[in-house]
Amino acid sequence: MVPQKSYTVTLNVLTLKLVSLPTHQGRRLEGNRFGFCVTNHVEGIYSPLSLLQRVEEKVFVMDVFEAIKTRRSIRKFLPKPIPNEKLKTILEAGRLAPSAGNRQPWFFVVVKDLKRKRALAEAAGYQMFIADAGVIVVALGDSEASPRWFRQDPMIAVEHMVLAATSLGYGTCWIGAFDEEEVKRLLMIPEELAVIALLPIGFPNESPVPRERKKLKEFVFLEKYLR
Repeated sequence: MVPQKSYTVTLNVLTLKLVSLPTHQGRRLEGNRFGFCVTNHVEGIYSPLSLLQRVEEKVFVMDVFEAIKTRRSIRKFLPKPIPNEKLKTILEAGRLAPSAGNRQPWFFVVVKDLKRKRALAEAAGYQMFIADAGVIVVALGDSEASPRWFRQDPMIAVEHMVLAATSLGYGTCWIGAFDEEEVKRLLMIPEELAVIALLPIGFPNESPVPRERKKLKEFVFLEKYLR
């Protein structure tokens, strides 16, 4: 029988309890700047409040707030493919997003083909860096499923993907400027669906510095608007 232990790991703003963690020889808890990782395959991780990615050799956890703080809009990518299991994790984050009435009025087209990625980049005002990303996820809204919220809800799902991708070490960039009719033509999207956003996801080839944000006191009010 393999001995098991419980650990409590405190990240920036969350405390996670990891239960039933096997202590096989060679498996160890290691610190890193995002939180921790456990080397080799492990079973029994319980972490409902953070982003968790299980892969064959390691389990990485990044605190949600850390992912929010470290996210950047990446416009330079290394032309490398994203492993399917990690892409699936990113898409799963989108699937779990909330939507009005749980109608989930979205579809996502995952584009990997280089020729098609270049065509999408041209349709997005010749922002050719998009084509270097491992994939481009094209988010679609279904007005029949949710006539009032078919644009907002897919955006929530896309941002879930953005944070999941960040937690896994990938870069993303929201693309909202594009020729919608050309995107539909390229991807054979039916007329009744709306193209909401393009999301390139890939290995970042730059490290942009944080851009200045307004202070909370500039836009947060108590009880009523007082500006």
